[in-house]
Amino acid sequence: MGIAIAHDIFALSILVTCLVLVGGRRERTELHWLLLGAVASLAFWVLGDLGRWWFPEGQWSGPAIRVMLLGIYAYPVFWLMLAARCAGVSHSPSVKRAFRSLVVAPSMLAFVLLLTNDAHHWLLRSEINTGLRELSAWAGPLLWAYVSWAAICGVFAAVLFLIHSRELARQGHPVRAMGTVALAIFPYFAGSLFFIKVTPDNVDFTPGAACISLLLLVTTTLHDRLSASLPIAMRDVITNLREGVILANQRDEIVAGNPASERIVGERIPINSKVSLRELITSVCGDSSDAGSEQFPERFFEESDPVSAEIRTREGRVIEVYLTPVCRPGGEPVGRYAVLRDRTQERRYENFLVQSQKLESIGILAAGLAHEVNNPLAYVRANLSFLQSLSETVDKHIDAFEGEDAVSLSEMGQIVEETKDGIERISKTVNGLRRFSRISSDELTDFDLNSVAEDAIKLAELHRNRGVKVIQSLAKDLPLLRGSEERMEQVLLNLLLNAKQALAERDDGEIFVTTCALRDDIEICIADNGPGLSRAVAARIFDPFFTTKNPDEGTGLGLSIAFDIVREHGGFLEVTSREGQGACFTARFPRAMLTTDRERLAR
Repeated sequence: MGIAIAHDIFALSILVTCLVLVGGRRERTELHWLLLGAVASLAFWVLGDLGRWWFPEGQWSGPAIRVMLLGIYAYPVFWLMLAARCAGVSHSPSVKRAFRSLVVAPSMLAFVLLLTNDAHHWLLRSEINTGLRELSAWAGPLLWAYVSWAAICGVFAAVLFLIHSRELARQGHPVRAMGTVALAIFPYFAGSLFFIKVTPDNVDFTPGAACISLLLLVTTTLHDRLSASLPIAMRDVITNLREGVILANQRDEIVAGNPASERIVGERIPINSKVSLRELITSVCGDSSDAGSEQFPERFFEESDPVSAEIRTREGRVIEVYLTPVCRPGGEPVGRYAVLRDRTQERRYENFLVQSQKLESIGILAAGLAHEVNNPLAYVRANLSFLQSLSETVDKHIDAFEGEDAVSLSEMGQIVEETKDGIERISKTVNGLRRFSRISSDELTDFDLNSVAEDAIKLAELHRNRGVKVIQSLAKDLPLLRGSEERMEQVLLNLLLNAKQALAERDDGEIFVTTCALRDDIEICIADNGPGLSRAVAARIFDPFFTTKNPDEGTGLGLSIAFDIVREHGGFLEVTSREGQGACFTARFPRAMLTTDRERLAR
């Protein structure tokens, strides 16, 4: 008897601790009431068991058993609903209502039968107090049915807690996962010891084990005040969001993060490892001296109001970060959370749209300019041809002239040649502009992008700076691309020549040509290990007439034309670069523009 009473007093002390932890909280959420219900049901169980041992005989023995049974009837209901909430099996209100009705109905029926037992004795056949091992001596027929139902509830609750523990382990909470495993199996282990008759003095340690499991659940569930302050279940909504969500406590230490946050950040979220939210965002941004990254404003970490900013990572991705504090209903701050959105594709298409609009504007201008300029150029060319013939005649009779006249007339041929060269440059520029004002009339064919890349590499080898090493990595069985093979070769040759020019001052220059087939796209990348581009230059690199070359080396239309050709093929051309670490031009084409059947060429 002494062991049983000591066990019950120990269990009551644990319940008092749980009551302080749960009842001392200001908010009254669904989880709060479920925990309080579990504490109350265990209190009935333990107090009834204590009374049964304290008054083994007499008028208080029967009521003690009834109080104990009230707790035993109620506890599996709350325990199963807590397990379901932790495992996140009830998402919609209709599912929750059906689940609660299914779980609560048998217990409510058992309460009614217990209160009216004297009229029918379906639960208790007598008030004989022989202990739970001799349950058959005083249990009615429906009590056995309820015991079976309670056992099934317990098994389901254990399974749900084990599922929750696996999820905790996957999210990087090994200690909490082990605690959840312990609270799931501990009561059933104690109950098994009782029923195989290995416990001393006919004592059932199951209620004490259940109290310990409840304490573990309270500490693991309420360990983080921020998570408990959210008005919605994290697993039900936040876990399935496309946006990344990272939670931090009052000390700014990361305590939770959904799968989307790991995908956006590109690394595992260091949960409960004393890493602050500020440190994580700073590491994603990269070093402030890194031209490829953009720092999140430090002052935003000190703000008490919601703030947002866009950052650019080392890899060139654009991430929007939204920081906001989390407060209790009374305004007390308990932490904050960050919402991360990957804006890379959106900014990429915005830049593509802006660039396309620029080219369309150039096209409208070029249509009129080409007409207005080409007509007088024809007269100038004709007159220059006449002047060239005159200069040849003058050269034959140059001896007939003396002094300054002879010197001036001797330079006539050179002047005509230089003028013709200037006219050709004007014509070339006008023809380049006309590229934006008309749709290509080239015949569309199915061609292999790998073959076009190889041909462009061979042509690029014929130009200057032949010491640059070109490294190819061309994917096998690349889907065919439909379009103009000649124009695509023009694009790749332009990119290769630009890369070679960027490597003119390097002895170890290398160009990397890579093709690959992605899930939705096919892409070709031309990268170099040259000086790279500054962010300002990279932002304008596809603008017409923008060039970093000397005036006599280019017109600044090459990359603009390349961009427009790729656009004609349904794709887009972009550049990623970090100053001092080379540049990479990537042309990406959607699979909707591809021909995957290579046998079409044979037919």
